[in-house]
Amino acid sequence: MKRTLVLGALLALSACDASPLSCMEADLAISARFEEALAPHRACEVDADCGLFSPRVECADSQFEFCPSSARTDSLEGAQRDVQALGEADCVRVSPGCVSSATCAPATAECVEGVCRAVSSP
Repeated sequence: MKRTLVLGALLALSACDASPLSCMEADLAISARFEEALAPHRACEVDADCGLFSPRVECADSQFEFCPSSARTDSLEGAQRDVQALGEADCVRVSPGCVSSATCAPATAECVEGVCRAVSSP
């Protein structure tokens, strides 16, 4: 809950303020939009419908890489394209030289209640 409030405050401030986003602010803003970008690519019936990909957003002089996410196997490229397109809205306000990469636990792609999800592996 606290993280959601902090993220909401950051997004609200960034919408009202034209100053450059710090690397951390940009990372949070971009990752907050993942669900929106991935929603059309996640419908599934069985685990085999789902695959993993590593979302990334490349700006002119910054790059953001995130932990694996899941989408339909026939839609992995489209999911990455949509993440990039949504992230580009923040690229114009990112401080130069940001390089963000995540340390991630191993994951598997599973169909959970009709939605592809990246589930942490033990």
